[in-house]
Amino acid sequence: MNNYIEHEYFIQEMEKLIKKTVKKMEFDKHVRAVVDSVGSGVADIKLLDSSQVISNVKIRTGLSVSPTDEVIVLAIRGSLNNLLIDDKI
Repeated sequence: MNNYIEHEYFIQEMEKLIKKTVKKMEFDKHVRAVVDSVGSGVADIKLLDSSQVISNVKIRTGLSVSPTDEVIVLAIRGSLNNLLIDDKI
């Protein structure tokens, strides 16, 4: 019986730890934007519903974008400081 109680306690503690860890994790998020200008492998973009330009956003290899294109931007680990133009809409 004592082993069963220890086992149940261990499982409960592991579940708490997993929930706590998942809650803190930052996941990649997609946001929509419009290309403002294009350089060599990078572009300046405006997030939809914003007038602020974000400069030098990397473009996924093999993807061709032009000014005024609407694109999907990947915010890696949810950070607007780590962006990648992932696809066109």
